[in-house]
Amino acid sequence: MSKEKQSSFKAVLQQANRIKSGETLNEQPPEYANMTIRVLKENRAHWQASAKREGITITDIIVECLTERYGTSDS
Repeated sequence: MSKEKQSSFKAVLQQANRIKSGETLNEQPPEYANMTIRVLKENRAHWQASAKREGITITDIIVECLTERYGTSDS
């Protein structure tokens, strides 16, 4: 196989892998931002332990609450 055909074949394989994984050329990963809140240490420790027992994170809970109350920019 010529080098030109090899590079063309490689490009096709890479594109197929992107499509297979749900990724397209124009699709950018979402940008995330940090959010900081001040709470009492006792409350934080209690919430952290409760969330850990449920197998979720405080971030999951906060995002769920904010989404439920205000929705998302997509909706």
